[in-house]
Amino acid sequence: IMSPMVAADKVGREWERQYKEEMKKRAASGSRTKGEAPTQQHPVIRYVPSSISNAMLYRRLTDAVDDKVFGPDGQAMHLHCYTLEPELATALRAQQGSWAGKNDIELKSFHNEFAGVDFANDQSVNGVVQINWNQVVSGTQEAMSRKIKPSTVLDGLVTRLALYVMPSNDFRMIERRKAVRDEKRDAYLRSIGLKLDQLSGEIRVPKLVDYCYKYEEDLTNEARIENDYCLDYFRKRIPVIMMRYTIVKIVLREIDKMLEGNDPVVREDDLQFAKLIGDWCLNAQIHMFGEMVMQAQARERESFVPRKRHSKVREMYASLPEMVSTNTLVDAGYCNDVNSASTTLRRWLSDGLLLKVDNHWYKKKYKEIPM
Repeated sequence: IMSPMVAADKVGREWERQYKEEMKKRAASGSRTKGEAPTQQHPVIRYVPSSISNAMLYRRLTDAVDDKVFGPDGQAMHLHCYTLEPELATALRAQQGSWAGKNDIELKSFHNEFAGVDFANDQSVNGVVQINWNQVVSGTQEAMSRKIKPSTVLDGLVTRLALYVMPSNDFRMIERRKAVRDEKRDAYLRSIGLKLDQLSGEIRVPKLVDYCYKYEEDLTNEARIENDYCLDYFRKRIPVIMMRYTIVKIVLREIDKMLEGNDPVVREDDLQFAKLIGDWCLNAQIHMFGEMVMQAQARERESFVPRKRHSKVREMYASLPEMVSTNTLVDAGYCNDVNSASTTLRRWLSDGLLLKVDNHWYKKKYKEIPM
């Protein structure tokens, strides 16, 4: 299905290879360094490996636009970059260190938020770009535990993952057979990829949106009735995941009609598919990370001790009788001696909280110090 996109990427990658070779030749040849440098193009390359630096990823995202299709804001439509990684451990090794860390970009890619950098070096792709980056990654439980750690589990990434836990195949052999390439099937899949590449613009599915909203509303009510904070934490992004997977199902069925300019039809089985996706992803997230999230939230509550507003003076003023003197403050235990009590009374007098009656007595203007 993705072969048409990969084929288009090869053109851009070939230009980049030739450009690098030309620049190396110029650097090695003193007579050519003063000549006019070749024009640097910005090819659209959408299939990217997991071992990609942030600078190069920002460049790919910046260049991946369809300048023939414009959104409601008048800007060219951004295309998605894709990564297929069969080993999560490989991706983790390639992303060690803060410079190459991808967590922030992965978080923002779920909602297609904007991100960017402003660095002084020449290689930096400065500016702000919309993060449209999809990843499909497989790996072991051990690799997942290194990706999602108890110390960072509350950053929200776990609620953005569509998880599938592979069933166990312990003590079983895979079937031995000859692998025969089905040319007819491959040609059909490539044709679907070509059709998908022609489809652009906004896809309107209000019936599906209404269904997913109601699904989320029911989850919210269930979490409140059951007082289930774990469900309440994981439910919030499930409708987005439901819509994204179900739209793929609808588009693949309605692709020919949509290319003719017709809106897609949402059927009842599409809504049931959306519910299946929602139920599965919600339970998979809770199964994998529910306990870790609850423990992290408990640690957060224990370590957070809010400082209360200091109200000693306000309480002291409210407890005093209407007429006060220095001896009143000392006898009540609010001041250690007459001198400190006199200082307190003078301060209240200057603040407009007291009226001076004579050299010894003061009258309170308020029952309590006004806010």
